[in-house]
Amino acid sequence: MAISPIKAFLSCSLRPEDELIVNAVAKICRHYGFIPMLTVGKYEAAPMPIYQQMVNGIKKCDCVVLIATPRYQQQDIHSRKSCGHGISEMLHVETGMAALEGKPVLAFVQKGTNVGSFIPGLVQYIEIELAQNGQISADFQLVHSYFCNALHIVNANRKMAGNKELVSAGKALLTGIGAITVLSALFSGGDPEYEEES
Repeated sequence: MAISPIKAFLSCSLRPEDELIVNAVAKICRHYGFIPMLTVGKYEAAPMPIYQQMVNGIKKCDCVVLIATPRYQQQDIHSRKSCGHGISEMLHVETGMAALEGKPVLAFVQKGTNVGSFIPGLVQYIEIELAQNGQISADFQLVHSYFCNALHIVNANRKMAGNKELVSAGKALLTGIGAITVLSALFSGGDPEYEEES
């Protein structure tokens, strides 16, 4: 039996200045057998609300790969001091959706990006940097561990989903047998006769 590929929903910026780092992380995903797909605006487009496309894509995928790049200049509301560059709110939404679906999230954060408190509260992330040659600089021992552990979670989720399907099929079969038995008794053509023992 062939193992189906691991489908990875990329949660990332679509801005041209982030294209190199997004493509570099997608290349790492492919190296580990995770196929990037269904990212709204990058791999998929549909005439429906964006949140619905996100929900559908995440449900169809085995995991979410978050690529957090700096987007907004943030500042403390009291001191007005700069807090660095924060990420797009859509990345928070997609991470939350993945958590609700029980999908593993592999989070890669570009060095110098403030991810806030939401994402670190849900998932462990790996800090990455884009080198001059377009390659990713990261702790590749951690990256390897990250993908291996994600694969274990995906396989466990698939097994659990398969077990649920098997139980549902068994229930449907038993319900069908019960219905046939009841209908057979109802339409058997008369009252059952009881033989008296002698």
